[in-house]
Amino acid sequence: DSGIEGSYSLLNAAENVYIFDTDQKLVGSECEDPDILAAISALSSGQGGRKSFSYINQDTVASCYYMADRNWVFIVREPASNVFGVVGTVRGMLLVICLVITVVMVVTCYYSVKVKMNPVGVINSEIKRLKGSDFSRDEALERCSKRDDEFGVIANAVLELHATLADQSELISEMLEAQTVGTLVLGAEEETVVLINHMALEMFGIQDGNREGLTIEEVRSHFDPEENAYIKENLDKVRHTNDEVVFEERVNTADGGVLWLLANAKGVCLSNNERVIIVSLVDISERKKLEEDLLIQSETDFLTSICNRRSGEYKIGELMKAKRHGMFCLFDANKFKYVNDTFGHTAGDQVLIGIANTMKKSFRTTDILIRLGGDEFVIFAVDIEDEEIGGMVIERFLKNIEAMEIEALGDHRISVSMGAVLIKEPESFADMYAKADSLMYGCKKKGGNCYAFFEGEA
Repeated sequence: DSGIEGSYSLLNAAENVYIFDTDQKLVGSECEDPDILAAISALSSGQGGRKSFSYINQDTVASCYYMADRNWVFIVREPASNVFGVVGTVRGMLLVICLVITVVMVVTCYYSVKVKMNPVGVINSEIKRLKGSDFSRDEALERCSKRDDEFGVIANAVLELHATLADQSELISEMLEAQTVGTLVLGAEEETVVLINHMALEMFGIQDGNREGLTIEEVRSHFDPEENAYIKENLDKVRHTNDEVVFEERVNTADGGVLWLLANAKGVCLSNNERVIIVSLVDISERKKLEEDLLIQSETDFLTSICNRRSGEYKIGELMKAKRHGMFCLFDANKFKYVNDTFGHTAGDQVLIGIANTMKKSFRTTDILIRLGGDEFVIFAVDIEDEEIGGMVIERFLKNIEAMEIEALGDHRISVSMGAVLIKEPESFADMYAKADSLMYGCKKKGGNCYAFFEGEA
């Protein structure tokens, strides 16, 4: 009977006999369905005062109702598929209703929040622009400032902040442009150009119109690769610290020249935790030129413009440290005192200048030419180790000395006496000088242009 669709039964609970059933064959018979018998037992026993009982078997859902005054049990049975289909339909309808209500509530809340909270978005956008140094003003913020609620107060405060920051930005910009030193701000991590003033652009030879979008590669292009490596080495010292470093750098100018800059770089951590490097640049080209001039003057004989004794000895000493070989020549002008006494000291100076010029003419630029003092000179001819080659070089020099004409001396000719030493092992300047000096005075006795090589062990 469980397979009967929409069946009904009425049973006598005392005898478990069918009083009525949809299946007429069961009327008057005793119930043998264990599920129904269990329900009757539970209801007739009065357990917990229950008046109804339901159960589900494999394909049937049954509801039992107990009529205590007659001791009867009324049973309604439906196929499980019908019951659960109704439940599924009801659930589906409820789900659709819930979804519709949810969507309506969400849309309502969205538009409600959007209308009410719109000032928050406007204010937030304005603050983001201010953080990015964008001082354009949104008209929506102006409208928000006219509200009478808290948002109006906040909007007015943001407008005041906008005006203050814009004024400060303009002031800082004018101050940077008015500086007589170059200012360059770099992003510490990627070395992007954050800020650069007009003076720095001028130092790097970059047009002012190219300031926007300027890349670090464009700045680096004005330095040699070695100079770029040197600059990076110094910037690395402050990239992750708040330290300060000072160094010099050479900028290649468009006309092929060099501009010397004194750079002062300092690492700075901003309030948003971003790190930048602030570099100030001062043009020190004039100072460098003066330093070079002073260096040249300190190393050069004032009268003849060749090396003085101090710088000459130093340069020969450096060659000895590097174990470079060569020919050391010491000479002076014969009868130079007679020239000064007869023709005057001005004529004597012309003789010394003429000798120095002849040295420059006769020897290589890599050779060291020295005026020791008075009419005494030294030549160190680098890498000459052979007496035959050395003799050829000396004879050429003496021939040029013979051809030298000094207007103040008229027909009087200048000659020199020279001692030469081949240097094959490092030795002191004093030792070289002593060997050549003894030879030089021996040559003086012979008269005229004369030279001799040191025959001992050099």
